[in-house]
Amino acid sequence: MKKMQEDTWDNYFIENTEVLKNNFNITNKEDLETKEKEISLKKLTYLELFPIEGMFDINHLKAIHMFLFSEIYPFAGKFRTCSLAKKTQFYDPEIIEDELIKTLDKLNKEISCVYDKRKYAYILAEAYYSIMAIHPFREGNGRSAREFLREFVLDKNEKLNFNFELDFSKMNKEEFLRAVQYRYVWPSLLEEEFYKALVPIEIDKTK
Repeated sequence: MKKMQEDTWDNYFIENTEVLKNNFNITNKEDLETKEKEISLKKLTYLELFPIEGMFDINHLKAIHMFLFSEIYPFAGKFRTCSLAKKTQFYDPEIIEDELIKTLDKLNKEISCVYDKRKYAYILAEAYYSIMAIHPFREGNGRSAREFLREFVLDKNEKLNFNFELDFSKMNKEEFLRAVQYRYVWPSLLEEEFYKALVPIEIDKTK
């Protein structure tokens, strides 16, 4: 476990505001959210054509976060150094790296045990839940984790002799958000949403 560090919650905000420091010097929270969504959506669209290469480890996840948010936030690609809670308390900053390494190592090892879509959905759901519980970045965790797993599934098709992609539009958004909160209700709500999203890659018959 790493040495306790100073909590830097206030350092993430523009002074005397609740607006995150950003590269556009936007001081209105709603305007920043709009700008962030606009830029990250363009970046995610680009990654559908040109995924980020990596070993599906912490550096790979950092690289995805960096690509999605570097135009917006100075902390892009860096693990948070402050405590953070929304509906639940996320992991303390000093254990983020160690816990994330464990989570991604487990994902990469368990992929060899996948034999059908149901098992695949379970493993992906477990990994996503763990990443969100750790919440490694100050902002942009969900988008980074989903893109990481989307690329992961595409990368493993040949090894597993599958033809899947993760299409998050197949999920029910409200159920998905609720599922993240109640991952271990049986049957797993989150597993069911990943099961919906794991779909065969459609072949372009026009080519």
